[in-house]
Amino acid sequence: MMLMLKNEHLNEILKRAEESPVEICGLLFGKKKGTCAFVEEIKFIKNRLDSPYAFEMEPL
Repeated sequence: MMLMLKNEHLNEILKRAEESPVEICGLLFGKKKGTCAFVEEIKFIKNRLDSPYAFEMEPL
């Protein structure tokens, strides 16, 4: 399966990663069409481990 991201989503992920001293995490929401998954929305979630090497998503 191929994951398809809009440039704006990719740029947002890269920007957050560059600016964050800790590992970033989140969820990608979208739709599957054939063999492709198209991302329509990104929800960033706090890394409750506050670590640059590991992550655990805040469950709330």
